[in-house]
This record gives sequence, structure tokens and C-alpha cells, in this order.
Amino acid sequence: MKRTMLFALALVALAATSASAETRIQVNIGMAPPPPAIVYHAPPPMVYVPDSRVYYVNDDDVPYDCFRYGAYFYIYNDGWWYRSRRYDRGYRAIEERYVPRPIWSVPAGNWKHHPHGMPPGQAKKYYGDDRGRGRGNGHGHGHGNGWDRD
Repeated sequence: MKRTMLFALALVALAATSASAETRIQVNIGMAPPPPAIVYHAPPPMVYVPDSRVYYVNDDDVPYDCFRYGAYFYIYNDGWWYRSRRYDRGYRAIEERYVPRPIWSVPAGNWKHHPHGMPPGQAKKYYGDDRGRGRGNGHGHGHGNGWDRD
């Protein structure tokens, strides 16, 4: 009897520990403003980006960036991303990490407002990594390979 009771208490303690150790991560995209007004009554004029499977809207009257990749249309407007299966409605806010990588590879000249000024990784290649990783020894001398004698 004592053994059964001890086993039951151990199970209750284990369950309580598991419940209190639960981790929750929430990302709130509910704060996103509504998508921009879509004024197309027919499919917008789109241009194919070679070797990317991405199309972008080529219309100077549209103040935001709009792309098509696969079955979805993506809009980038005022720092927010939106996605829809239709070009004319149904856009929902999404996190930047859900934007397909090929869209980031669209040349900067085909964007109206690129979020980073250039595709991710390109800034690091262009400007170099000046955050202490991969460049220098952290003291401002030499190249960090131990052979410089400044």
C-alpha cells in the first residue's frame, strides 16, 4: 500500500514538474497594420526574374513591393510582409522568416523599398563583418591570424 501511494505521489510530482516546465513562445503579428489597398481588377503586370521562379509587379502606380512565388503573392509595405493566394484580396500578415528565400534574391533594382537595402547576406559580403566575428582579433590589429606584428 505504501509503495502504491509513493508511486502515485511520484507521478503527481512528475506531472506537476512537467506542467510548470512548459515553454511558450509567442510572436505577435496581430499588431500589423492592414495590408495596403489592392486596386487591381485584372492580374497585375508581372516580370519574371530569370532563374528564380519569382515574378515581381512592374507598375509605377503601386507604392509597395509585390511578388509572386509558387502559389502565393507577397507584398512588402511599410516594414510588414503580407501573403495571399490571390493578387486582389485575402492578404494576411506574415513574419519575415516565412518569405521565400528566392524573393530576397530579386535584384535590388526590381524593388521599390528593399527591407535591408539589399538581400540578406549581401550587406555582410559588401560591407564586411565588422561585428567582431571573422575579422581581426578583436583588438583592432592585423588580420587575426596571429602572424601580424603591428
